[in-house]
Amino acid sequence: MEISEGYRHSRKLVTMLCALTAAWSAAQFDLGVVNFGSIGSVDITHASIPLLLSIALLYALIRSVIEYAMQSQDIREWSLARSDFMLSVWLLRGSTLLLAASQVERSPNALAFVIVGIIVFLTLAYMLQRFGTLALMPIMIHIREKEGRRNLASRAIESFYFAKFYSLLIFVLSIIFTGLLLYFNSSVRSFFSINLTGISILLLTISTLIVVVSIYTEEHWSELLFHPSCPKDMESEDQGYHESDNA
Repeated sequence: MEISEGYRHSRKLVTMLCALTAAWSAAQFDLGVVNFGSIGSVDITHASIPLLLSIALLYALIRSVIEYAMQSQDIREWSLARSDFMLSVWLLRGSTLLLAASQVERSPNALAFVIVGIIVFLTLAYMLQRFGTLALMPIMIHIREKEGRRNLASRAIESFYFAKFYSLLIFVLSIIFTGLLLYFNSSVRSFFSINLTGISILLLTISTLIVVVSIYTEEHWSELLFHPSCPKDMESEDQGYHESDNA
């Protein structure tokens, strides 16, 4: 089995953009005049570099997903190919968060902030989902028993996904509230050394939201991408679930 050249090129593009984002976010260099050879050169000294990098990262992500989805089913289910693709996804997530963190502090410390932030987020998400499942399961059992559905395994799965949804909702609302607080409260913005503009706050908020939602929905989109099923298989699985639920 061998992956296509298109996917190899998209992977190289991801690596190059992630390295460029990390270097720029750590204030290792500044971008000025970019030379495109025979086409000419463009002065981006006064351009919004975070916005340009965000667009480039989004393009790299979309292209990587499309190129991987165009691979044969054997390659898409290959464990090494899946690991390689998820490595690219996590590089893009980290670069997006690093770019967002550079709106607050553009220094090598931004990388440490991102790593600590990811660890804290994953820990909080795990705790919210587990404790939420334990809290919701008795409620779901009581509600479904009135409907004549007594399968405990189905109630546990249902409680887990409800807890996952509510924890995602908590994170989304918290991120939006923080973004609005930074935008409307100048006293909060004064704590940061960098002057936060409306564009930088918007970029910080949207980038964080995209990464959080992508992590929470990873189980669903990765299943579609790595294990494509025909409609007949999906229909039989759905029918089997409802049969076990009514047992």
